Amino acid sequence: MVVLTIHGRRWTGWRSASVRWSLEEAYQTWGVTTARAAGQRLEIGEFRPMTPVTLAWRDEQTRHLVCTGYIEQIRASVSKDSRAIELQGRSRSVLLRRSSRYTQRQLTHITLQDLAVMLASETGLDIICDVPEDLPLEGQPQIGVSGLDLLRGALEHTLYIAVPMADGRLYIGQPPIHRGEAIRIGEGGSGVISAEYAGSVADRYTSYTYMGQRGAATSQVIIEDRDWTDLDIPLIAVADKSPQGHEDLRGRALREARVTAAKGVSITLEMPRWIDVKRKTVWTPGTWHHVTWPELGVDADLILQSVELRADVDRVGATLTLVPTLLYYPDKGQWLWR
Repeated sequence: MVVLTIHGRRWTGWRSASVRWSLEEAYQTWGVTTARAAGQRLEIGEFRPMTPVTLAWRDEQTRHLVCTGYIEQIRASVSKDSRAIELQGRSRSVLLRRSSRYTQRQLTHITLQDLAVMLASETGLDIICDVPEDLPLEGQPQIGVSGLDLLRGALEHTLYIAVPMADGRLYIGQPPIHRGEAIRIGEGGSGVISAEYAGSVADRYTSYTYMGQRGAATSQVIIEDRDWTDLDIPLIAVADKSPQGHEDLRGRALREARVTAAKGVSITLEMPRWIDVKRKTVWTPGTWHHVTWPELGVDADLILQSVELRADVDRVGATLTLVPTLLYYPDKGQWLWR
């Protein structure tokens, strides 16, 4: 059962509900609809734009918090036979889209930690920034853009992401490693309704070259990725002209090659429930799941990249998109095949 709480009042009986949650977006989106028979009153008095809400899933024993945010859109309709209300909104971190009061001076010679403090101060968000304290902002931050765009730009060439948490906080860093239930696809599987594998090499390159200079010394690293099969990923630097001490250049070239390869692969599952039975929580992006799919030879830890939770009067379900852990942990993650 989906429970929407507004000013301490709990609203249930929704005809349908959905929540979208992803490692690739800094806020969740949610929506609920309800219907009344003709002659019944529509109660919309407490539904106002930017009203704080929480959305939770309640089973027989436990209430599971899913999203903490705001109402952003309200639709009410009346016809001869029925009347309906539809609410849509996003999690608290959507406030980053509405912050843009930054000067060039404020954004000069600052670190990612400094930016997180600035964004938290302006929006009132509780931001957890789990990155090195001395990590500088790369490139030239743009003036006049939203705080969300500033954050996206700061994270673009790093291994860090900004992901919303169910309680309304925003986490910046690599996805924390939490292990969820093992999932088996096929005969003897764990309740999987359907599964889809997608693999593409459209955005891969045959080589990745990183060059740098330290004093008079020029460095160059080339990572080759010639064999574009699903069973192979670039692992070694085949042409390394970097002097000693340029391990960072080697690492960056290798990480880009691995991440690019991993972006082309995903497994999408339809599940008949909102709950990860091992963790006893709703399916949560960033969780590691060991996935086996004997027909394809898949046997590896995958990371849950995105979740769409759905419920209506007849059923509940979830769409899970899992990707290689190499995408977020290129130095220690796994490919789909061992």
